[in-house]
Amino acid sequence: MGALGDAEPIIIKKRGRRSRNEHHGGAWKIAFADFAVSMMAFFLVLWLSASTTVEEQRAISGYFENPTGFERGGSKFVIDMGGAAKQLQAGDSDSTELNSNARRMSREEVENVIDAQTVEQLARDMERKRFDVLLSKLKMRIEKDSNLRPYRDQIILSVTDDGLQIQIVDRESTAMFDSGSSQLKLYTRDLIKALSATIDSVPNRISISGHTDAVAFQGRDDFSNWELSAERANAARRTLVAGGYPSGKISEVVGHASSVLFDKKNPSSARNRRISILVMSGDTDEAKRRASESGVNKVKAPTVPDVDEARLPDSFDVAGEEESTAADESYDIERRETGKTFTIEKSEFRRGWNKIIPRSKANESSRKQRASEPAVAPEGTAEDEVF
Repeated sequence: MGALGDAEPIIIKKRGRRSRNEHHGGAWKIAFADFAVSMMAFFLVLWLSASTTVEEQRAISGYFENPTGFERGGSKFVIDMGGAAKQLQAGDSDSTELNSNARRMSREEVENVIDAQTVEQLARDMERKRFDVLLSKLKMRIEKDSNLRPYRDQIILSVTDDGLQIQIVDRESTAMFDSGSSQLKLYTRDLIKALSATIDSVPNRISISGHTDAVAFQGRDDFSNWELSAERANAARRTLVAGGYPSGKISEVVGHASSVLFDKKNPSSARNRRISILVMSGDTDEAKRRASESGVNKVKAPTVPDVDEARLPDSFDVAGEEESTAADESYDIERRETGKTFTIEKSEFRRGWNKIIPRSKANESSRKQRASEPAVAPEGTAEDEVF
């Protein structure tokens, strides 16, 4: 062994330690995050399918097919059916048609459709509530008024699709009119006048109709239950106006005779004799106005049939008319299309035209004698009497 100074030096080298996974990057974290999000969405869809109704599923489907139709509804959430999404799903056929057509509609047009439907429905709901309030006011007025309370059983109130109906019916012991008369009794006039102010509290127009029982009117051949019911309805109108009700808010006054019975099981019941005041809904008033303007209710006068004079027999009966034994009256009718003149014989006025005879085959002397007399238009050709 050499000397201590001759020993070899000890050299210590420090080396860094490498990690086992040092060569791997962080891309796997992004892939795992995407997988986790996809799984969350998948389970969310499964949960929605199990927890939502068929109607809600259709609404969700409609949203993804046409998001513009749902952007400005009453709710900000698709699943919340309290907004406009539910209004678009009124029915299967309506929903399918709306979804197919919405792609061709602009956002403004879709919003206008939704707004119009919403406004109309709100208007109907408000009108219905208005009728309910009016019904309560009328009941309260009848109960508080000592003059009306004894007759509350004769006043029938109901809210229908046409509006608020007020029916004043007869009782065997208490009648509104004398038999066969259109003159209102004193208590009936007071009753109608007392109700006029309450009815006027709403802006809706009214329709007044008169009704009779099925017992035929006796005593006059030219007067029936039709005329009687119309006159009674008009008497109620006059009384209502006298009580302060504006005449401009009365839409129509009409007589129905016994065509609309209250007690159908007993046509001769006193309750069938009544006055009906209908506070019309907006839809009913509009429908009646359109029908009146279009002339649907007008009755056309009978016309002379198109006949060939050369083929006419001496006389023939008009179809549907009975032969009369009464003395006939004749009138000359000239057809402008052919320039031919016919003599029209009529029997009783109530039966209308009975025979058509060519002038060449009629008695010329009797025709000239009748021609000097003034012609009277037959009854039944004018419109029904409506005041």
